[in-house]
Amino acid sequence: MAVHRAEQVLDAVVAKLLAGGIAAEKHRVLSYDPDMELPAVSVRMGPDAPLEAQNIVFIDSQLTVVIDAIVSGDTEADAIAALLALRTASHVALMADQTLGLPFVSDTRYAGATAPIVEADGKRIAARQECSWLTPYRMKIADPSLA
Repeated sequence: MAVHRAEQVLDAVVAKLLAGGIAAEKHRVLSYDPDMELPAVSVRMGPDAPLEAQNIVFIDSQLTVVIDAIVSGDTEADAIAALLALRTASHVALMADQTLGLPFVSDTRYAGATAPIVEADGKRIAARQECSWLTPYRMKIADPSLA
């Protein structure tokens, strides 16, 4: 079965993060164990909208990739510092190749982050933050798995 270009973009983001030494998985948000698996990153699909200029062969679209960073620390300050360190490492990993190594991706651009969410659950403090990245890409009109 052919894989949609959007899924290929998500796979490339995960690969870039893993290559940068970041524990990253696709579509995982709810089941992290703060005592065992953090820091971690979940790569998720956000909105995917066609760009204005189109032609009869290709669709140019812009996928929002959401990187959900999750960390823990002994204090709120430790958790926020760990969160910012993870965001920095993710940023560096993605910006090393703005096409994500894919010939059908034209760019990757930072699109902002939510405010951190800090929670105390047991012995540790957990912090989470979503960062968004815009990835314009091209697919064939007749088959979104091809460019």
